Amino acid sequence: MLVFEIMHTIDSLSSFLENQTQKNAKYAFLLDTGLIIKSTISEENLMQLVKFIPRICKEVKPGTYLHKSKLYIYRLTSQFIIFLLTNKEHQDVDAILEEVADRYSLKISREFNLQSQGTIGHIIKTIVFSVTTERGPELMDWMVNDHAVGDKDAYKIAMKTMLNLTDEIEGAKNRVLFFQPFLSYNSLGISYLFQIPYPGARGGAFDSAITILVDFQHRPIIYSSYKELEDILQKFEPLIAKKFQETYIEDACVKSDDFNGILIDLHNRINTIQMKMVDSEILMDEMLDAIRALNEL
Repeated sequence: MLVFEIMHTIDSLSSFLENQTQKNAKYAFLLDTGLIIKSTISEENLMQLVKFIPRICKEVKPGTYLHKSKLYIYRLTSQFIIFLLTNKEHQDVDAILEEVADRYSLKISREFNLQSQGTIGHIIKTIVFSVTTERGPELMDWMVNDHAVGDKDAYKIAMKTMLNLTDEIEGAKNRVLFFQPFLSYNSLGISYLFQIPYPGARGGAFDSAITILVDFQHRPIIYSSYKELEDILQKFEPLIAKKFQETYIEDACVKSDDFNGILIDLHNRINTIQMKMVDSEILMDEMLDAIRALNEL
């Protein structure tokens, strides 16, 4: 019921802004954690804006806005931020934002204060471990945190990851973390590529990957937590490699739960990362210079 009420409020706020600007505007609604609730701003520009959220939360008080060029950054409540790109006159936008406050500030404050920030572990849908053996790409094991992701889904995720890896062979050799969208699951994939030494493998090692799916709306938080995620995955790499070396037998099936304990431990370790944008050293003047460079509208 709460989710329905929130989305009803968001749809109402969207309609209000579109009507008031005669649909001659782009906008985005976000939480201070970086969660993207809704956006009509291009992905490129939105990602440029989102990285400023920690600075915005320090510099812009709730109920006030920052205006530069065509962009209005309105901190409606302590948690809820509106980015509005429009060509309308400043006094017109000022009146629109004032009415937004009158209509929605208390309602949004009540509804979104009920949402716990939590940790990144809570937005993980699944963790998939895959290896390209002498038989080709194989799903080794997976951990499910969202029952909407089933066995067949885990297989598809493993295949997509390993097929991408065929074009990035140096990535596995150099231990690379990269992001890829899984839009059919409304998810962002965090894939860590590495190699597992194995005597029978061509070149002496199998290309391998751990792929973590999280809700796509949370992608700014994940991008911001890149270093923490990379550090955790690098520490888990030797554990899962050792388990594979002990378990894998050529021409024999690996049990589906052979790596489940390690994947659960990995999930628990990621669950220590807070759902919070990492603050940067960027200054307000630098932020405003970047805003001037936005190429939308």
